[in-house]
Amino acid sequence: TGGPIIRDWTSVGLATEVTATALTLTIGTTYVIGVRVQNGAGLFSADSFSDGILVDTTQPSDVTVTDEGATTTSTTTLHATWSASSDPESGITDYQYLIRRDSTTGAIMVTFTSVGLVTEVTRTGLSLTNGTTYFIGVQAKNGAGLFSAVRYADGILVQADVTPPTGSITISDHAPYTTSQEVTLTLSATDE
Repeated sequence: TGGPIIRDWTSVGLATEVTATALTLTIGTTYVIGVRVQNGAGLFSADSFSDGILVDTTQPSDVTVTDEGATTTSTTTLHATWSASSDPESGITDYQYLIRRDSTTGAIMVTFTSVGLVTEVTRTGLSLTNGTTYFIGVQAKNGAGLFSAVRYADGILVQADVTPPTGSITISDHAPYTTSQEVTLTLSATDE
């Protein structure tokens, strides 16, 4: 509708759908398609144009993911933040995260989950194993449906205190009886 013509009017017979091939399209450019109809008398309808389609063949930029540090005491919750991704052609439409166990290629604990355009997640209701390291990975999605590479935080080790403290009390050096109104209490406790 005013821009350069990359393919002139071409008859497609009575087809109501067509695929144009062998085009040289430029990334970041929006292209429109025009349609007009010719009747049996050779008269053409008014030209009608699509709203356009943007060419985007590049993936969004990668993010940098940060978890809550080297260790966590929680066995049910993990949290991560990440830097914003960018895509100059079609913009960012979604972020997705996943959680793996033991390494960035380890078993998947949580499959890719969409969080929209926020740049952090707190995942609750997990069953995390004490002594195990978990890795949160994030990818960005652009308007063309292309994904960035998955980038991971450096891993967070679950170090939950699952052993209750122990303690003891001794009265008057284990004496079974006393004639005094005073007693000596000896207390001891350990928490590993």
